[in-house]
Amino acid sequence: MADLFRAFFFKLKKDMTFRITLIVGGGLAILMMLLYMLIDSQTIGHGKHLFCTGNNLFVSSFSPVQNYGLAIPINLITFVVLEFSNGIIRNKIITGNSKFKIYLSLFLTGLVFTLSLVFTYVGLCTLLGTIVGGFNPNGVGSVGVSQALLTPDYIYKFFITAVLIYVTMTAFIVFFATLLRNVGPCIPICIVTPMILCFVLPTIIAALPNGKELAEISSYLNPFHVFVSPEIQSGGVASISSSMMIATTISNLFWTAVFTGFGTLIFVKRDVK
Repeated sequence: MADLFRAFFFKLKKDMTFRITLIVGGGLAILMMLLYMLIDSQTIGHGKHLFCTGNNLFVSSFSPVQNYGLAIPINLITFVVLEFSNGIIRNKIITGNSKFKIYLSLFLTGLVFTLSLVFTYVGLCTLLGTIVGGFNPNGVGSVGVSQALLTPDYIYKFFITAVLIYVTMTAFIVFFATLLRNVGPCIPICIVTPMILCFVLPTIIAALPNGKELAEISSYLNPFHVFVSPEIQSGGVASISSSMMIATTISNLFWTAVFTGFGTLIFVKRDVK
């Protein structure tokens, strides 16, 4: 396993796609900062900032289905599929690595790949927003499709749930990348599915007569539930309750285990050409 990780980090240092994605992320972070600065100048003016702040950019830049969040699955899919098309997986098997270890290393290295891109982008966005408008843990931030007042407790819980969501996304992407081993069908599956869970499904649930009860069930089934159905208390204060935190944690750990477990099982039994 240690050799597989060393090979991954060596490849990552040389991978041009990873470098280009980081550069794109840096450019997009600057673009988002400028966009929010423009919005602030048109709404409140006088050098004051409501949207171009570290707190707002922190919560808004984590979205897995907007802006930079769409680039991450595309690059992870490409990274994993190239392991098959370039014969790297086959060479790993020939050198004596078990298929179980290989799949586990694909998931763990994919997680490092994903979180490296996410943390770099979110960190840069937060830094730029903080430089321009400061960081107020009790300030305004993007919560779902609306704006709400943040709290330190919300930011702390939001960060944990966001990381859990990206862990689930990594397991999901690696599963389909190793199953299909083709970039073409993997990209629409891994991008459209989160969009359906984030936007289409919650909209349908909200329109149903028993939408509130279904939303509660969805919190245990939909790993993206915190992103799409935030809790807004009186006074417009964002909140993630303990029950919501537990539901989100259970949901993400469950789906991560499902995709990793079935992915390992299929990969072990399937031939690698």
